Amino acid sequence: MFSLIVSLIQKAEKEITLIDGYVDVGTLNLLSKKKSDIAVTIYTQKQTKLTKADVKNFSAQYPTLKIKYTKVFHVSFLVLDRTTAYHVARL
Repeated sequence: MFSLIVSLIQKAEKEITLIDGYVDVGTLNLLSKKKSDIAVTIYTQKQTKLTKADVKNFSAQYPTLKIKYTKVFHVSFLVLDRTTAYHVARL
């Protein structure tokens, strides 16, 4: 599963959008496999296990990361370049 998710992440040419209610530092580790110039936006719940320090550390090494909080979803999606979406298990 890990190699499949990494291969999807590496397909992005411009941006990655992740919609996942249970994001943690492991998720950022997967997203670190992206190409260097790819922007990442994560939509997650406010109660995520992701800390401000996690976000700061990731952003310092792999810009650009935006975190947006919402409760509107119940499934996880990985969206590449606003054109291709994958229904994924928790990243």
